[in-house]
Amino acid sequence: MKHLILFLSVLLSVAFISCNNDDAPKQPDSESQELVEWIKQCVLDDKGEIAFIKNEITDGLYAIPAGSAENAAWFVEELTHAKLEGDAKTLDLGDGLGTIRISGSEKEGVYNTLVFNVKDIPQFTLEVASWEYINNDNTYGQEYTSIILRGFYICDNCSNLSNIVSSTDGKCPYCGFSYEGIEAGLGNAKVGDLYCITKISKTGYVVPFEKATDLDMARCIGAVIYAGHHPNDKSDYSATGIGSANCHGYAIAKSYNQEPHISWGPEDHGLFLFPDYPRDDENNYWPDGSEPDNLYVTRDWSGYLYTTQIIDKAGGRDKLDRNDLSGFPATYVALNGSGVAPVNSSGWFLPSMGQLAQAVRERNSLSAADIYWENNPPVWSSNTAADFQKVYILYFYFSYNFDSNQVQDEVEYKALSPSIKNGGIVRSVIAF
Repeated sequence: MKHLILFLSVLLSVAFISCNNDDAPKQPDSESQELVEWIKQCVLDDKGEIAFIKNEITDGLYAIPAGSAENAAWFVEELTHAKLEGDAKTLDLGDGLGTIRISGSEKEGVYNTLVFNVKDIPQFTLEVASWEYINNDNTYGQEYTSIILRGFYICDNCSNLSNIVSSTDGKCPYCGFSYEGIEAGLGNAKVGDLYCITKISKTGYVVPFEKATDLDMARCIGAVIYAGHHPNDKSDYSATGIGSANCHGYAIAKSYNQEPHISWGPEDHGLFLFPDYPRDDENNYWPDGSEPDNLYVTRDWSGYLYTTQIIDKAGGRDKLDRNDLSGFPATYVALNGSGVAPVNSSGWFLPSMGQLAQAVRERNSLSAADIYWENNPPVWSSNTAADFQKVYILYFYFSYNFDSNQVQDEVEYKALSPSIKNGGIVRSVIAF
């Protein structure tokens, strides 16, 4: 992912100057020079180079995102001090200082086009366009995830441009989004909260369902299944976007690959992904007072750790493959089947049995995020069995209890061959 830093400054008093095609008005000397200096502050970075997103194919072509046509028009007026009146026009800065050509565009997603021919500024063309246009048009390269403005503010969630002074308490004046509280929100997450991702920087944030806006619902990619770092999670998240050994919590993906019959991996995978924490004395399921493996493993929360070990076994993330057993298909789907992972997260991973069991237990709390457990095919975990190469899988289904005359939920935990062709599905989990 590319990260672009745009340095712009804001002028609090704006003088609007009407322009037209026939008689572009000449400005007084002082106004002309002030406008040129203002434009230079906006379009040049600290190195004197054009500060906008550079087109990788067309020399001299740049772009900046805006949230709408109205928002783009506001920015053009703020930048040029020229009142837009619908027609293409040329702003003559006077006294040999240059011109700015302002027009619309026939390109879908481009709101306005500005051609700068201004003294002491490299000649360039600026497209004021939608964020989708900039990232979907591959001539602007890879997806940009970060824009920092000096004086101006591009909302990370709705991509509208505004003045910093127009925001309220650091919140976007258009949608109310703010970075303030993201870290605190992650630290105060509750089971059932929505796990969302911002539009531009792809930052993950948590919001309670009762406080979620329509925009939050649209940005929702999962739901929280556990708050805090689970004591049975031996994963170290320091090298991830979390940036610390412990995480704030875990969420299960809203979208997942529902295609059944995904194999887990090769029979000879040689991996031992079974927990070694003490047995639970309270779970005396066997006559000898021991805890059976298929229940013992449902207390394991090291899904991220096991996923990294599977990736290493495959020879790297680029060696994972959906259709090749040696590429560990279930892990490939776990990493790639639930959309973009937030930059401040662990990334999607193949969950352990404990994480899957928790998601099933809390299924009623997850419905607000449209996450449901129905009569699904079995779901693969990242846990292998203790004494052979089979892999644990979770079954969830409905059955009819004739004694109570009611439909009841059934959950089973079994170990299957990793290469079984009629295997399970994958439901990714993420730590944040």
